[in-house]
Amino acid sequence: MKFLIYFTTLNYKTWNSMAIHLKRIYPESQFAGIISAHGAIKGFLENQTDLKYEFLYEMTDIEKKFLKKDIDYKEIGEFEETTKEKSIWRFIAVDRTWGYPFSKGYLPVKYISKNKISHENVLRVVGGYIKYFKNILSEFDPDIVVFMLGMQSMMAPIFEQSCKNRNIPFIQPAITKIQNYFTFTTNKEIIFNQINDTYRKIMNGDIFIDSLSPGEKCYEEMFFAFKSKKNTYYFDQGSIYIEKLIKNRASKQIYSYLEYLKVIITTFLHWHRMRLLEKEKRKELNGDVTQIRLNYSFKELFYFYYYNLYKTFQVKKLSKKSFYDKYDPNEKYLYFPLHVTPEYAIQVRANIWINQLYVIEILAKSIPFDWKIYVKEHPGQIGWRVRPFSFYKEIKKYTNVKLIPSDMDNHQVISNAQLVVSIVGTPAWEAIAMIFMELQILQKR
Repeated sequence: MKFLIYFTTLNYKTWNSMAIHLKRIYPESQFAGIISAHGAIKGFLENQTDLKYEFLYEMTDIEKKFLKKDIDYKEIGEFEETTKEKSIWRFIAVDRTWGYPFSKGYLPVKYISKNKISHENVLRVVGGYIKYFKNILSEFDPDIVVFMLGMQSMMAPIFEQSCKNRNIPFIQPAITKIQNYFTFTTNKEIIFNQINDTYRKIMNGDIFIDSLSPGEKCYEEMFFAFKSKKNTYYFDQGSIYIEKLIKNRASKQIYSYLEYLKVIITTFLHWHRMRLLEKEKRKELNGDVTQIRLNYSFKELFYFYYYNLYKTFQVKKLSKKSFYDKYDPNEKYLYFPLHVTPEYAIQVRANIWINQLYVIEILAKSIPFDWKIYVKEHPGQIGWRVRPFSFYKEIKKYTNVKLIPSDMDNHQVISNAQLVVSIVGTPAWEAIAMIFMELQILQKR
């Protein structure tokens, strides 16, 4: 058994531990890794003694190498024909750098030169990844590939399709919305149609399940978590934390000049740390650091200042009640919660609906005359990602659309809505759960 594992900054120790356990279960197995991370991760994997990796492919600055190559239109065309959508641009739109124009309503975390993102350069990177993964899969010839969801990079769908073209299982560990539950999936979008197909096979007797108790237990835990709002991922503790953060940061005392000074200092320290990690990695790979341009240049430092100061100012503005329209629970409304951008849910799973302003416009043209559309910003967007203020101005332009406070109780807004529209998020599941809860109450009566 040959395992090819993709290592990132956050998961490399966990995935290495997983590989060690797999080696114990399958002693004759071989392992290889693809590395895309800050710091000397390759050195860590090579120096640990629990497991030997046959190959370790380092992807540092790989896209710069792609940009120096000629475009192989024939190979890109042949690869595109193997995709479900028959268009490589669906993959490009996933990428928060090369697909940046597709992602409306966010400022990029890192500096992006507009001159760099040309049609030719995008295709050079696409072609580079196609050849790169094709060569790796040919050289190591893995039986199973373990990757990460999304990655906000076109490399993820290109790598997945490359595995499909060679009939190699492509699995990805993914957290669920219930605490302590984990799942493995062979599909980067986690398409719910697959779940439906499985249930149909169970109902038709094609798949035999000797006991339904695990499923019943899972369902009960989900329902209990929803009703009690206990400490579970299903209720989204991250959103609760951000809501508290917004309320705390609304005070004038926190938003003093000292807050901006703190941002400037912490931004520099973060930039300096990342620069040292890049030096460490480059020294490991090339020996002479002085001859290599660092990713974290002084130009990017000034962009980080701009981004983080903008984010700080945005949190201040979005913490004020006066920024929003008034919520009226008695008004007829369609509820549309925004998604964080860029993020896996919107870039990968809702790829065709990345432009949420377009979705709002379509909805505004479709509701009855006496309805409104209530739009609520995702709490995780505030203080984590940055939208240009033009995004919110565009929403407020529509006279039948209201932008309501982001710290409102999501369940209250859902319960009073005539209709809930969600691209791919949990509010739609919550709306369905509320319907079932109401039906259960009615049945008991």
